[in-house]
Amino acid sequence: MKFHVSSHTDYITVGSTYVAIVGESCNGTQFISQAIENGATKIVVQEDQLTSEIKELCIKNKLNLSKVECISVPNARIALAELSAQAYDYPAKKLKILGVTGTDGKTSSVYLLYLILKQAGKRVALLSGVENIIGDYKEKASLTTPKPDYMQYFLDQCVQQDIEYVVMEVSAQATTLHRIDGIEFDGLIFTNFAAEHGECYQTIDDYFAAKVSILKLKKMGAPLIVSSNHCRLREIQENFDNVFVAGSSYDLAYFVEIAQQTAWKQLLDINIEGKHHFIETELVGEYNASNIIGVVALADKLGMAIEDSIQAIEGFTGVLGRLEKFQLLSGAYAIVDYAHTPQAFEAILSRLKKYAKNLTVIFGAAGGKDPKKRPKMGVSAACYADTIILTNDNPKFEDPEEIMDDIIADLSIADVIKIKRMPDRADAIAYACNHAQYGDIIAILGKGAETVQLCGNQRLPHSDLNVVQKLSCK
Repeated sequence: MKFHVSSHTDYITVGSTYVAIVGESCNGTQFISQAIENGATKIVVQEDQLTSEIKELCIKNKLNLSKVECISVPNARIALAELSAQAYDYPAKKLKILGVTGTDGKTSSVYLLYLILKQAGKRVALLSGVENIIGDYKEKASLTTPKPDYMQYFLDQCVQQDIEYVVMEVSAQATTLHRIDGIEFDGLIFTNFAAEHGECYQTIDDYFAAKVSILKLKKMGAPLIVSSNHCRLREIQENFDNVFVAGSSYDLAYFVEIAQQTAWKQLLDINIEGKHHFIETELVGEYNASNIIGVVALADKLGMAIEDSIQAIEGFTGVLGRLEKFQLLSGAYAIVDYAHTPQAFEAILSRLKKYAKNLTVIFGAAGGKDPKKRPKMGVSAACYADTIILTNDNPKFEDPEEIMDDIIADLSIADVIKIKRMPDRADAIAYACNHAQYGDIIAILGKGAETVQLCGNQRLPHSDLNVVQKLSCK
């Protein structure tokens, strides 16, 4: 895979433009020589990073090698987005882009919307935090919302393959880091809102402002679905056109009620402007009901038949690594889920507790991320768990023991007694599964479908899913 414009030298070939981005862990100017060696003919550098050494390097190559041009810009991230879109003749303008944002629920929602559009006979592509799909082509994703060089390349591939709709997850960082500059949305869903990403945003107001800036990219007249009753989300109705609230209140045009439920299935009563429709789904819990009504509402506003929505949702068994269940030989269940926020813990654990003889929760907290949420995660887990096993979850350059100390900081002595520390995540999962008995549930939270453990500067192979699958599961 080679891009016309990129911030990573692996994607640079003869004639490419290399944009040197200053990131969290490294400075892109360190790789200018490699970019030139790979064939870059244009180097874009942020003004405050343009040194005499970089100028000399480009002049030398312009004279002796491949006519390298060096350009300085006020903001390299903005330049990356603009140049990438320009290089592919602005592919987003030739597509219908649907976005899903919110603190939680983005991945499940984009998959559901993707499947509904497919069921309706539309040519549709998917950009998610798990995988990216165009037709029969699939590849794993590394970011919730990709960087603009990959984004524009992907959208160009969609245009070439006559895709009509692209459904994508949109994170707050996507707008803060200018990944979606120049993209306008033909429909949006705002799933929910809660405190998150304190490592990026100083206050919850800053985080909310980042989310709202995504909504400002909505085309005039395009539908915006708010599938939550959070007080902050109500402000959106006053500032945007064509806003529709979907939720569990009977006075809404789109509301959902859980008619029946078991441990692993539920029957939803979906009411669309006074008409009832029933959906049986393996996506359980109130949070999934909320995701579903938001997706159904947007599909309806886009003109999709409710029958297509029902068929797509009923046939969907879930996203890889999201509430994925395995039955052990003991009769216990192990659940792998990506939940990594206090509100996501509350949503999933409150439900699992209802059906578990004993509930064991395995989790950690990522290094380099918001430390303020760690004790909240600990409190939420302790509220429902009979046993807690603290383990690693991408500790990066932080001390794993200190991360665990943060998690238990607000727990009572009675709750601390429930806790076992096992930094090796595979060992923690094996221990819990081997000690589980019939009727028990083990919730393995935080990594979902991830396949690596980030420790220091190492990317160590690890998959919660693979570990559980090998532990004598049916």
